Amino acid sequence: MDVVANRMPSMRFSVAAWSAWAPGLVDPDAWRSWAAAPFLPAGDGRPDLQQYPMMLRRRAERLARMALHTTAEVRCHAACPMVYASHRGETQRAVHLLSELATHGAVAPGPFSLSVHNAVSALESIAHGDTGNYTALAAGSECAEMALIEAIGLLADGASQVIVTVYDETLPDCYRDYVAEPDAAFSWSWRVGPAGDGPVFELSWDALEAGHGARGMRHGHSSNSPARDPAALPVPRAPFPVPPSSPVSPPLPPALRILQFFLSDAETLSHDGSHCRWTWRRVA
Repeated sequence: MDVVANRMPSMRFSVAAWSAWAPGLVDPDAWRSWAAAPFLPAGDGRPDLQQYPMMLRRRAERLARMALHTTAEVRCHAACPMVYASHRGETQRAVHLLSELATHGAVAPGPFSLSVHNAVSALESIAHGDTGNYTALAAGSECAEMALIEAIGLLADGASQVIVTVYDETLPDCYRDYVAEPDAAFSWSWRVGPAGDGPVFELSWDALEAGHGARGMRHGHSSNSPARDPAALPVPRAPFPVPPSSPVSPPLPPALRILQFFLSDAETLSHDGSHCRWTWRRVA
């Protein structure tokens, strides 16, 4: 079924626990203050990762440390499926490996194994001896939405809770001139379940109109949207930053804007992806 050619039913879920980490934003109070006056996190800090064995900490660079830290903060006693989503994954590590390959014609297997997209989820699984279900995905600016769709599918398949972790790292300097959207080092995790106890949210989407302009994100207090022609789909576009005049400035990566919505009192948030408009709603 073509999920972007038709209006799909919305999906509701609850969030039983959350955690987030970025340089300078290391506890819930700091994140709530940030949500009221957001800015693009910056800095060289990284989590100590005391929750994990020393050998694992030595292998994990900042991206993995952030994701492992927030995942550990929302874990509960009972194991549950996990969904990890990152726009670019271990790009910093990969650039170093590519440089070594170009210079020496070979790379060490250890660092290479930690550069693949499911490396973080594998480290988490090894650390806890967890042989359950985990998924690692990359979906560009729509990572958070795709991760929630995967999680809700797991809930529908019988899981009582699912941990969703969305994380990213700053771009290597060699790629900076080729990417227009803002980037930052961050990770956030939600332990989600069926709509019930805890804050309840809803995610829905519908096709974008043909010729729709640059992608962006919009807060609002009304969920009404005009009807759209599902047969007219735009050609995928390169990412664009939110214009400076936008009411949601300063520009943030989409996943951080979603976290800000989660921590705020806003009723809705719309995010234009490559082919569809995602709408997040606060239900209760």
